[in-house]
Amino acid sequence: MRLTKLDVINIIKEQTVAECDEIKIRFIEHIKHLYQYAIFKNLLDLVATKALQNSLKFDIKEKTKFDLDEGNCRTIKEPLIDSVLNNFRRDKHYIITIKKIEYNVIIHEIAHMIEQELNLDLNHFVAFLHRDFQNDNNIITVKNAINDVLVKQVVRYSVNQHNSELFARFFQLFAEAKEVSGYQTKYKYNLEDIGKALINSMTWVEQTLGALMQDRLDANIVNFTKSYIKQVQDINHKWAEQKVQKLHGDNRDNKSKWTKAVKSIKDI
Repeated sequence: MRLTKLDVINIIKEQTVAECDEIKIRFIEHIKHLYQYAIFKNLLDLVATKALQNSLKFDIKEKTKFDLDEGNCRTIKEPLIDSVLNNFRRDKHYIITIKKIEYNVIIHEIAHMIEQELNLDLNHFVAFLHRDFQNDNNIITVKNAINDVLVKQVVRYSVNQHNSELFARFFQLFAEAKEVSGYQTKYKYNLEDIGKALINSMTWVEQTLGALMQDRLDANIVNFTKSYIKQVQDINHKWAEQKVQKLHGDNRDNKSKWTKAVKSIKDI
């Protein structure tokens, strides 16, 4: 299949359903924005690859008062005949539901998909992350973010979900940096600060996770999306157009509707 430069975004767009065109457009704009950062490229390339295979869909909808989460990733395993091995295997399909169009929510749910698709054993990643927890040189904003996102919020989950949540929240922390989410972000740290704080786990992501992902990525997508990546200082931000808001309207009169933490239910 021959791709043009814009087709990669269109592939994701074609596999996205939403309650109205307005929120679908806003979601795709968020995907475009995230694709400019090198840290998210492999994740988004796998999203595009699975979408190209018709194995991943995004469902964008408004959170209701009955919802306990702001997004979730549902894995569907379907039997598939492997003509090479002449046996059955289970092909994984994903439905990623986003109920709050925000960079950290989107990346959090994509990370859950990555874990499932690669069938990751996260014990080594968590060991490296715990080394990062021992770093006493972090600035106060980073310390607060790590303590809140990776400690206090994770302990609310059952123990068997801890590693999965730590993995998703690792990427979430990068999406919450000022250069990505803007100056309205809660913790007010920058990408360099969080990168230094998570240097050991970042090494695992770059080396181990990066190697595991290469065979799963469509080569055309990998090559074409190289042009999407920019130096952080060259990224054109439009914060006024991308304020965190309710899917319909600005939510000024209903602030309590959204919880402060990113709540996700994986594989519901």
